Amino acid sequence: MRRLEEEKAQSPGFYLCPTCGGQFSRPQAKKAPKGKQGQVQPDARADITAHALRCSGQPQQFSLGHKLKADTLRLGVPGIASRGDEGIAWAWSFVYAIIQGAVRLFEVDEDDLEVFVLT
Repeated sequence: MRRLEEEKAQSPGFYLCPTCGGQFSRPQAKKAPKGKQGQVQPDARADITAHALRCSGQPQQFSLGHKLKADTLRLGVPGIASRGDEGIAWAWSFVYAIIQGAVRLFEVDEDDLEVFVLT
């Protein structure tokens, strides 16, 4: 949980209204008055005054990505090279079946996946 909070601090994302789809910049923290240490917490409504007049939705913070290494799936099929072109065609067919399964199950675009058939 702590690591997630650290990553959010480095990449805070942006605010979207789930009702109308409006996008808003991150509210800026106000400087503390003289004599007080730290910063005052940002006002979540700072950038949405005009939005609040036309929409009842409450903007929520979103991030679209993360900094992690990619996962790899490597499958070895013994004897596939001995089948020649037929084995390579089967391997490509199998790879595309895996891609279609990932697209449906994980809701990713085909373009987000890279595949290779090694013989």
